[in-house]
Amino acid sequence: MAKPSKADTDRARAIVAELDVLRLDQPSAITTMLGAMRELLELESLACVTPVERTSGWGVDRFDVDNIPNPTKFRHLTLQYLQHAPRRIGWFDPVRPEPEQRNLALELTELCTAEEHKSSRGYREVLVPTGMHHHHMIRSLICDGASLLAWFGGFSQNAIDRRQRELLNTLVPTLRRRLATEQRLGAVARATAALEAALEQLGVPAFVVGNNGRVFESNEPGKLLLQTQRSEVAQAIRAALAKKPSQLEFELTRLGIPGSAEHWLAVLRTKSSSVRVTQAVARACARFKLSPRQKDVLALVVQGESNASIASALGVTERAVELHISAMLERMGVENRVLLVSAVLLGR
Repeated sequence: MAKPSKADTDRARAIVAELDVLRLDQPSAITTMLGAMRELLELESLACVTPVERTSGWGVDRFDVDNIPNPTKFRHLTLQYLQHAPRRIGWFDPVRPEPEQRNLALELTELCTAEEHKSSRGYREVLVPTGMHHHHMIRSLICDGASLLAWFGGFSQNAIDRRQRELLNTLVPTLRRRLATEQRLGAVARATAALEAALEQLGVPAFVVGNNGRVFESNEPGKLLLQTQRSEVAQAIRAALAKKPSQLEFELTRLGIPGSAEHWLAVLRTKSSSVRVTQAVARACARFKLSPRQKDVLALVVQGESNASIASALGVTERAVELHISAMLERMGVENRVLLVSAVLLGR
């Protein structure tokens, strides 16, 4: 059985080096390097797909393919198959892939028998219509811990050999790092966009600040205030973080931006701003039919209180607070605490 040659190893290293470079102003390196990876692996086609569970069934967040016959048809049939797929997709659990399948190059023959493969819906509904049902397949479930980041694999008219398996296994650790980084950056981007929109809705000077008082974002009223009273604003924000009095008073809300250090939403305390926030909480509670206890928790979350302080104020356990917050996240259709606060302030 053939092993990777020195030339193969050098090409793999070059691909790994390119995948490790993060260029925020360009498409994902996985997308742009898919062709090079397919050529290295000597496969007829290669795909990187991230299935995601939605209320209407399974869909995809990422769908990158290279040299797939009729890619538009392949994508359409794959999405159609996923939308009506059962709990297991293609011999694995996409919610929590089996440990023995994570981050490891596997051939189709190791996952099922030929008869099981030919009787599967994926074979009938995707592979046969696209003419790929006679191809051999190799794939790896790229995972971050127990979470699936992507299905990464390809098809070949020839039997898969040791060289292809070893080269794919060489690429997997870098693919995992890259996919995990892109996933976290996507969460940060969504949170940042929501925060920017929420800031503008406040109508009073508001800032996103770090633990040291550094201002990272501000709305238009905040920018005007910085132009005239920058030193006073900086001093007041640091005082608020230290829970000390100041001539300018700011209300602080803790923001758990995914993948980032701790940040705070600092809103200049005025009668109108306090009323506006209180009204926003009341509207959210009415719209999403939150319970009285959830309303109490939400009000304190928007005020920037930690789970521990909320539990102490309400006389409940931290676990109870966590459960209330999880229930509100699900009911309001948001992913985390920062998007929860933004949704309340935006009235979404």
